[in-house]
Amino acid sequence: MNIYKYASALLPAVVFGCLLFLPLNNKDRCFAGEKYAGDKYEYKVVRTTSVGIPEDTLNAEGEDGWELVILHQDNRFKYFIFKRKIIDNTAVNKITPAPSKQ
Repeated sequence: MNIYKYASALLPAVVFGCLLFLPLNNKDRCFAGEKYAGDKYEYKVVRTTSVGIPEDTLNAEGEDGWELVILHQDNRFKYFIFKRKIIDNTAVNKITPAPSKQ
């Protein structure tokens, strides 16, 4: 059995298959440095020394539209990393201060 006979027949098929997935123009590409048109997010880090999971903190952040994505713990602190989607360059749930009563 000659492996080179099969490889020479398979190689053009693999190359052609790879070429099918190349973008045809610049708008189909998304590389670092190019403007990304997809969803955008803002992130927030909350550090705590409490024992256990502080449900009141999680619920308060959730009410403001934050979603917990990572919980990291080292020797002294727990870091809660939240994210929320940005729409039209403003956060989805930005809290505006209540008007002052005069």
